[in-house]
Amino acid sequence: STVECISDTISQSPPTVLSDCGEILIPVRLANGGTFAGCEGTITQNWLYTDCEGNTEDWTYTYTIDDTTDPVAICAALTDVTLNSTGHDTLTQTEIDAIGVASTDNCNGVLTFEIDDDTFDCDDSGTSDGPVPAANNRVNRILTVTDCAGNSSTCTAVIRVMPLDPADYTPTNGVATTVCSDVPYSVDPQTYINSG
Repeated sequence: STVECISDTISQSPPTVLSDCGEILIPVRLANGGTFAGCEGTITQNWLYTDCEGNTEDWTYTYTIDDTTDPVAICAALTDVTLNSTGHDTLTQTEIDAIGVASTDNCNGVLTFEIDDDTFDCDDSGTSDGPVPAANNRVNRILTVTDCAGNSSTCTAVIRVMPLDPADYTPTNGVATTVCSDVPYSVDPQTYINSG
């Protein structure tokens, strides 16, 4: 039979087999076989019957694991990235994985995550000057979530791009100059991050 996940398989009951003399033979369960290696493939459940003369017969039940269900892609509500001193940032794979960590798979398998654009610069950091940054420093990216069988789905990741990183600047008189020209100069970096 064909099932989606390894968890859908159950231990089968072998048939009743009689010898030529009419005796009921008690099967011995053998090790499972098949090609399943953690995602898709086959699993065979094997039994061996032996009569009093030593004659043997085996019986095998085969499961085919065929996952055809897309994972459920769930993006984090908001993800912050902070531009470096050159006005750029590139998401690491760990950061991309964190965006989709809430995604689920019907077989509880390992999911992989890919984003359509992992780089950010000053063009993404908003265009409004003023003491309090506007909410338009948010950009959307498409996250693709793929399971081990190649099934996939997408969700929209909302990225908040911060043009200041306190670790990259040496404040003067308690303030630091922004790296992007389209945000306020001489604003406290942490204040910008907290209010953005």
